[in-house]
Amino acid sequence: MAELYGAFSLFGANENGLSYNTSSFWFQLSLGLICAYLFISLASWRFGFSVFRKRQGAVNASSVPWGLDVALSLFIVYLIVAPAFIQLLGKVSVKERFIPAQEAAQTVENKETGDALSDGGTPETQTEETSTPKDERDLSTQHPVARMLVRAKGTPYFVPIILVFIAAVVVVAPATEELVFRVVLQGAFERAARMRFGAPNAVPDPTDEESPGASNRPNALVALTAIVPPALLFALLHASAPEDPSAPQSAAELLYATLCGSVANVLTILICVSFLVIVSRANAGDLGCAARGEGDGGVQTPVLARLIREFSQGLVLYAFVAPVVYLVKITLQNLYPSVIVDPAPILIFALAEGAVYYKSHSFPTVLGMHMGLNATSFLLLCMSIA
Repeated sequence: MAELYGAFSLFGANENGLSYNTSSFWFQLSLGLICAYLFISLASWRFGFSVFRKRQGAVNASSVPWGLDVALSLFIVYLIVAPAFIQLLGKVSVKERFIPAQEAAQTVENKETGDALSDGGTPETQTEETSTPKDERDLSTQHPVARMLVRAKGTPYFVPIILVFIAAVVVVAPATEELVFRVVLQGAFERAARMRFGAPNAVPDPTDEESPGASNRPNALVALTAIVPPALLFALLHASAPEDPSAPQSAAELLYATLCGSVANVLTILICVSFLVIVSRANAGDLGCAARGEGDGGVQTPVLARLIREFSQGLVLYAFVAPVVYLVKITLQNLYPSVIVDPAPILIFALAEGAVYYKSHSFPTVLGMHMGLNATSFLLLCMSIA
């Protein structure tokens, strides 16, 4: 869920894009925050790119204690088991009560505004998407969470949806996806690639029972094997068909799906971390969160300070990847307005993240990049519905 949303249609002048009111306070506030973020990132670009600097005496953290079998099993958990469990649980205990209640609230609002109702007591042609003139547009190629926010505008539950959106999309989804695709999958692919393509070390590591001679030296084939497969999987998972304009989902249904996905993501994090720590004997360094590290002067850096530093570096690095990702998205969306083209720019972003993780093996850094993408997209979306 590396959400590019409809925010990328900022430069697309067609009915499928989201409109912008430049005189709106919320538009100007969101734009100001984005500009401030870009300015700070450009001013501190050396700080961000320091993750690529070779550190004297740095310990290579590429040899994770799990293989491709474990990684693919946990990927299946992310893909099928956890979401299926949450969907089943939600249908039994939540959906039957939640969605009708929200639809009832929308029906009351429609009565107050004088909308015509059908025999079933719901608006005949009115949808949440067309509650105001500027929302009368085709959103079928936009991301579901973008449709959710647009269609919820003007409803009694718009503020709760905003809060759920921020928690689910800006925080939970990036944490889950970076754990699964970068830490688990890329870590396993890199281990396998070093065992298969790496040249022997001059001094083998006797603690590595499976591959005491695995190379820690730079190798282009190892890098490609480690980075490309997880990035391709990540991009392909975002391929989807446009929504049927004749049967649009309500904001309540989209909110329910978002909640279920968020609970599934949290469950996936717990399962993955528990399995890797208990069964594979992984430590904090294997998970991309080393307990302590050395600063520039060789002084031991406290845990929290190091994590914040690495996360900030990810935010800076994202600012340099964003223009390419946005440009590809905008270009393809204008060339193919009826197609969801998100997999292409997402692949570019995932390859950039993979390269950063390959060099740094830092979970906070790639998390910062991913959260930067989703937070910026959220602000652009706020600009469009302000």
